[in-house]
Amino acid sequence: REIVRVILDCCGNEKNYNPYYTHLSTLFGNGGGLGIAVKGPAVNNNKANKHLMGDRKRGKKFRYTFQLLLKDELRIMSSDNDDDDDNTPLTTKKERRVANLAKLSAALLQTNQLNLSIFKSIEDWTDLSPDAALFLTMFFTTLFQGSGTYEPTQTEILFGKRATNHRQSEEDDDAAGALTNDQSEEDYALRQGLLIFMLQVLQHCPLNVKGSMFRNHYKVAVRECEN
Repeated sequence: REIVRVILDCCGNEKNYNPYYTHLSTLFGNGGGLGIAVKGPAVNNNKANKHLMGDRKRGKKFRYTFQLLLKDELRIMSSDNDDDDDNTPLTTKKERRVANLAKLSAALLQTNQLNLSIFKSIEDWTDLSPDAALFLTMFFTTLFQGSGTYEPTQTEILFGKRATNHRQSEEDDDAAGALTNDQSEEDYALRQGLLIFMLQVLQHCPLNVKGSMFRNHYKVAVRECEN
Protein backbone atom coordinates (compact mmCIF):
# COMPACT_ATOMS: atom_id res chain seq x y z
CA ARG A 1 0.00 0.00 0.00
CA GLU A 2 2.80 2.42 0.83
CA ILE A 3 4.52 1.71 -2.50
CA VAL A 4 1.32 2.58 -4.35
CA ARG A 5 0.90 5.78 -2.34
CA VAL A 6 4.44 6.86 -3.15
CA ILE A 7 3.91 6.21 -6.86
CA LEU A 8 0.63 8.17 -6.91
CA ASP A 9 2.09 11.08 -4.95
CA CYS A 10 5.29 11.29 -7.01
CA CYS A 11 3.42 10.98 -10.30
CA GLY A 12 0.87 13.58 -9.23
CA ASN A 13 3.54 16.06 -8.16
CA GLU A 14 5.40 16.00 -11.49
CA LYS A 15 5.16 19.18 -13.56
CA ASN A 16 4.20 17.04 -16.56
CA TYR A 17 3.15 13.40 -16.81
CA ASN A 18 6.17 11.10 -16.64
CA PRO A 19 5.77 7.64 -18.29
CA TYR A 20 8.35 6.32 -15.82
CA TYR A 21 5.56 5.79 -13.29
CA THR A 22 3.64 3.64 -15.76
CA HIS A 23 6.68 1.44 -16.31
CA LEU A 24 7.34 1.24 -12.56
CA SER A 25 3.72 0.35 -11.76
CA THR A 26 3.67 -2.29 -14.50
CA LEU A 27 6.88 -3.77 -13.11
CA PHE A 28 5.35 -4.16 -9.64
CA GLY A 29 2.02 -5.28 -11.13
CA ASN A 30 3.81 -8.10 -12.92
CA GLY A 31 5.39 -9.35 -9.70
CA GLY A 32 7.94 -6.70 -8.87
CA GLY A 33 10.48 -7.88 -11.45
CA LEU A 34 11.66 -10.52 -9.01
CA GLY A 35 10.89 -13.44 -11.31
CA ILE A 36 14.38 -13.43 -12.83
CA ALA A 37 14.84 -16.01 -15.55
CA VAL A 38 16.07 -19.35 -14.25
CA LYS A 39 18.23 -21.29 -16.68
CA GLY A 40 18.16 -24.98 -17.49
CA PRO A 41 16.39 -27.71 -15.49
CA ALA A 42 16.03 -25.42 -12.48
CA VAL A 43 12.91 -23.95 -14.10
CA ASN A 44 11.03 -27.12 -13.29
CA ASN A 45 12.10 -27.55 -9.70
CA ASN A 46 9.75 -26.77 -6.85
CA LYS A 47 11.82 -23.92 -5.48
CA ALA A 48 11.77 -22.01 -8.77
CA ASN A 49 8.05 -22.61 -9.27
CA LYS A 50 7.22 -21.43 -5.75
CA HIS A 51 9.32 -18.31 -6.31
CA LEU A 52 7.48 -17.47 -9.54
CA MET A 53 4.12 -18.19 -7.92
CA GLY A 54 5.01 -15.78 -5.12
CA ASP A 55 5.80 -13.11 -7.72
CA ARG A 56 2.36 -13.58 -9.28
CA LYS A 57 0.65 -13.23 -5.92
CA ARG A 58 2.61 -10.08 -5.12
CA GLY A 59 1.71 -8.67 -8.51
CA LYS A 60 -1.98 -9.41 -8.03
CA LYS A 61 -1.93 -7.84 -4.57
CA PHE A 62 -0.20 -4.75 -5.94
CA ARG A 63 -2.77 -4.33 -8.74
CA TYR A 64 -5.64 -4.80 -6.30
CA THR A 65 -4.18 -2.19 -3.93
CA PHE A 66 -3.57 0.21 -6.81
CA GLN A 67 -7.20 -0.20 -7.88
CA LEU A 68 -8.49 0.55 -4.37
CA LEU A 69 -6.34 3.65 -3.87
CA LEU A 70 -7.32 5.05 -7.27
CA LYS A 71 -10.98 4.55 -6.34
CA ASP A 72 -10.29 6.53 -3.16
CA GLU A 73 -8.65 9.30 -5.21
CA LEU A 74 -11.71 9.47 -7.46
CA ARG A 75 -14.06 9.46 -4.48
CA ILE A 76 -12.25 12.51 -3.09
CA MET A 77 -12.28 14.23 -6.49
CA SER A 78 -16.00 13.55 -6.90
CA SER A 79 -16.85 15.07 -3.52
CA ASP A 80 -14.69 18.19 -3.98
CA ASN A 81 -16.69 20.93 -5.69
CA ASP A 82 -14.49 23.84 -4.62
CA ASP A 83 -13.10 25.87 -7.51
CA ASP A 84 -9.49 27.01 -7.42
CA ASP A 85 -8.73 30.72 -7.49
CA ASP A 86 -6.67 30.30 -10.66
CA ASN A 87 -8.85 28.78 -13.37
CA THR A 88 -6.16 28.65 -16.04
CA PRO A 89 -6.13 25.04 -17.36
CA LEU A 90 -3.53 22.77 -15.77
CA THR A 91 -1.69 25.59 -14.02
CA THR A 92 -2.49 24.67 -10.43
CA LYS A 93 -0.74 21.92 -8.55
CA LYS A 94 -4.09 20.27 -7.91
CA GLU A 95 -5.01 20.21 -11.59
CA ARG A 96 -1.60 18.85 -12.58
CA ARG A 97 -2.05 16.03 -10.09
CA VAL A 98 -5.48 15.16 -11.50
CA ALA A 99 -4.20 15.21 -15.09
CA ASN A 100 -1.10 13.14 -14.30
CA LEU A 101 -3.07 10.48 -12.43
CA ALA A 102 -5.62 10.31 -15.25
CA LYS A 103 -2.88 9.65 -17.80
CA LEU A 104 -1.27 7.07 -15.52
CA SER A 105 -4.62 5.28 -15.09
CA ALA A 106 -5.28 5.22 -18.83
CA ALA A 107 -1.83 3.83 -19.55
CA LEU A 108 -2.29 1.09 -16.95
CA LEU A 109 -5.68 0.13 -18.35
CA GLN A 110 -4.12 -0.19 -21.79
CA THR A 111 -1.75 -2.81 -20.39
CA ASN A 112 -4.45 -4.61 -18.34
CA GLN A 113 -2.98 -3.60 -15.00
CA LEU A 114 -6.28 -1.99 -13.97
CA ASN A 115 -9.91 -2.12 -15.05
CA LEU A 116 -12.85 0.29 -15.25
CA SER A 117 -14.17 -0.55 -11.78
CA ILE A 118 -11.97 2.32 -10.49
CA PHE A 119 -14.89 4.54 -11.55
CA LYS A 120 -17.43 2.79 -9.32
CA SER A 121 -16.70 5.37 -6.61
CA ILE A 122 -18.39 8.06 -8.76
CA GLU A 123 -21.98 8.23 -7.56
CA ASP A 124 -23.52 10.96 -9.73
CA TRP A 125 -22.37 11.08 -13.34
CA THR A 126 -24.75 13.94 -14.14
CA ASP A 127 -23.19 16.31 -11.62
CA LEU A 128 -19.44 15.79 -11.72
CA SER A 129 -17.07 17.98 -9.75
CA PRO A 130 -14.51 19.98 -11.81
CA ASP A 131 -11.74 17.62 -10.68
CA ALA A 132 -13.67 14.47 -11.60
CA ALA A 133 -14.65 15.95 -14.98
CA LEU A 134 -11.01 16.87 -15.69
CA PHE A 135 -9.83 13.40 -14.66
CA LEU A 136 -12.35 11.66 -16.94
CA THR A 137 -11.62 13.95 -19.88
CA MET A 138 -7.86 13.44 -19.63
CA PHE A 139 -8.33 9.71 -19.00
CA PHE A 140 -10.48 9.09 -22.09
CA THR A 141 -8.43 11.42 -24.27
CA THR A 142 -5.29 9.44 -23.38
CA LEU A 143 -7.02 6.07 -23.69
CA PHE A 144 -8.76 6.73 -27.02
CA GLN A 145 -5.73 8.32 -28.64
CA GLY A 146 -4.04 5.08 -27.76
CA SER A 147 -0.55 4.00 -28.59
CA GLY A 148 1.01 2.10 -31.43
CA THR A 149 -0.09 -1.25 -29.98
CA TYR A 150 -3.49 -0.29 -28.53
CA GLU A 151 -6.27 -1.44 -30.86
CA PRO A 152 -10.08 -0.91 -30.87
CA THR A 153 -10.48 -4.63 -30.12
CA GLN A 154 -8.87 -3.93 -26.74
CA THR A 155 -11.41 -1.17 -26.13
CA GLU A 156 -14.14 -3.69 -26.95
CA ILE A 157 -12.78 -6.03 -24.29
CA LEU A 158 -12.18 -3.23 -21.79
CA PHE A 159 -15.75 -1.87 -22.00
CA GLY A 160 -17.49 -5.22 -22.40
CA LYS A 161 -19.78 -6.62 -19.74
CA ARG A 162 -17.24 -9.19 -18.55
CA ALA A 163 -14.62 -6.47 -18.01
CA THR A 164 -16.78 -4.16 -15.90
CA ASN A 165 -17.71 -6.96 -13.49
CA HIS A 166 -14.17 -8.33 -13.25
CA ARG A 167 -12.95 -8.55 -9.64
CA GLN A 168 -9.25 -7.92 -9.20
CA SER A 169 -8.85 -9.41 -5.77
CA GLU A 170 -6.57 -12.07 -4.40
CA GLU A 171 -9.49 -14.49 -4.37
CA ASP A 172 -10.20 -14.14 -8.13
CA ASP A 173 -8.88 -17.58 -9.00
CA ASP A 174 -11.17 -19.29 -6.52
CA ALA A 175 -14.22 -17.05 -6.83
CA ALA A 176 -17.50 -18.39 -8.15
CA GLY A 177 -18.50 -17.19 -11.60
CA ALA A 178 -21.97 -15.99 -10.65
CA LEU A 179 -22.49 -12.35 -9.68
CA THR A 180 -24.82 -11.18 -6.94
CA ASN A 181 -27.72 -8.85 -7.73
CA ASP A 182 -25.87 -5.98 -6.05
CA GLN A 183 -22.81 -6.56 -8.23
CA SER A 184 -24.94 -6.70 -11.37
CA GLU A 185 -26.62 -3.41 -10.46
CA GLU A 186 -23.25 -1.80 -9.77
CA ASP A 187 -21.90 -2.95 -13.12
CA TYR A 188 -24.99 -1.66 -14.94
CA ALA A 189 -24.74 1.70 -13.15
CA LEU A 190 -21.06 1.98 -14.07
CA ARG A 191 -21.70 1.28 -17.74
CA GLN A 192 -24.57 3.78 -17.82
CA GLY A 193 -22.39 6.39 -16.10
CA LEU A 194 -19.59 5.91 -18.60
CA LEU A 195 -22.11 6.14 -21.44
CA ILE A 196 -23.54 9.39 -20.08
CA PHE A 197 -20.10 10.99 -19.91
CA MET A 198 -19.12 9.83 -23.38
CA LEU A 199 -22.33 11.07 -25.00
CA GLN A 200 -22.49 14.38 -23.13
CA VAL A 201 -18.80 15.30 -23.15
CA LEU A 202 -16.60 13.17 -25.41
CA GLN A 203 -18.99 13.30 -28.34
CA HIS A 204 -18.14 17.00 -28.67
CA CYS A 205 -14.40 16.58 -28.14
CA PRO A 206 -12.31 18.23 -30.92
CA LEU A 207 -10.43 14.94 -31.30
CA ASN A 208 -13.65 13.11 -32.19
CA VAL A 209 -13.38 13.51 -35.95
CA LYS A 210 -14.11 11.01 -38.70
CA GLY A 211 -11.27 8.59 -39.36
CA SER A 212 -9.33 9.44 -36.20
CA MET A 213 -8.08 6.87 -33.73
CA PHE A 214 -10.08 8.69 -31.04
CA ARG A 215 -13.31 8.25 -33.04
CA ASN A 216 -12.65 4.55 -33.65
CA HIS A 217 -12.14 3.82 -29.95
CA TYR A 218 -15.02 6.11 -28.94
CA LYS A 219 -17.54 4.34 -31.19
CA VAL A 220 -16.50 0.91 -29.88
CA ALA A 221 -16.76 2.04 -26.24
CA VAL A 222 -20.22 3.58 -26.73
CA ARG A 223 -21.46 0.47 -28.53
CA GLU A 224 -20.27 -1.82 -25.74
CA CYS A 225 -21.84 0.32 -23.00
CA GLU A 226 -25.15 0.42 -24.89
CA ASN A 227 -25.30 -3.38 -25.28
